[in-house]
Amino acid sequence: MKLLKVGIVTGSLRGFYDTKAAMIVGVLATCIIAVPLNYILGFYFSLGAAGLSLGFAIGVIIGASILLHRFYKKCENDVRSF
Repeated sequence: MKLLKVGIVTGSLRGFYDTKAAMIVGVLATCIIAVPLNYILGFYFSLGAAGLSLGFAIGVIIGASILLHRFYKKCENDVRSF
């Protein structure tokens, strides 16, 4: 369900001509958050495949939260301009 929300918010931000933010948040959530968490949970704590999946899920949730916050801020600013 969260992955669906990320796609919807990313598409909505595209309508606001804010494509760079979605790309940057996606790359940072994957490279800075998900990959180290995958390593730590999967290998350091010896959780294996479950740790890898959990690390990726946490990275996606954090990225989705950042995009959702940005979307709400964009909507708030555009509604005030009318």
